[in-house]
Amino acid sequence: MKLLKIISDGDNIISSEPHRMPIMPDQSAEEIAASLNSNLEEMGFPPLPSAEFARVDAIAVPHRQAASVAAGIEDYKQKKAEAAAAWQREEAARQAAAAEQEQADIAAAKAEQERFEKMVADAVAAQLGERATDPLPIE
Repeated sequence: MKLLKIISDGDNIISSEPHRMPIMPDQSAEEIAASLNSNLEEMGFPPLPSAEFARVDAIAVPHRQAASVAAGIEDYKQKKAEAAAAWQREEAARQAAAAEQEQADIAAAKAEQERFEKMVADAVAAQLGERATDPLPIE
C-alpha cells in the first residue's frame, strides 16, 4: 500500500513524502488499518479515516476472489502455517533442552553441595580426633 503523508498549514504544503507498507495476502481491511494507523501514530501522523479502508477492502475482496490470486493466497496461508508449526517445534525443542540443562545443573550443584558437606564433616571429625568414615577421594 502506498500513500502520501502531507504536513500542511492551511493550503500551504510544508512537507510531502511517500509512505509504503506491505500488505499480506491474508490481511483483512481491519488488520491493515490497525497496522497502518499504529505505524502512522509512531511517526506523529493522525490515523487514516476508516472510510479509506473500506475502499481498500472494496478493491481487495474482488481481487482476492480471482482464481489465480485465491490459489496464491491459499499457498501463502499454507506456507505461513507450516512456518509457524516449524517455529513451534523448534521452540519446544529449545525449551526441552533448556529444562534438561537446568536439571543437569541442579544435579551438579547438589552433588557439589554434598561433597562440600562431607568435606566439612570430615574436617570437624578430624579436629575432634575422630576417624572420618568416608575419606574423600584424591583428585
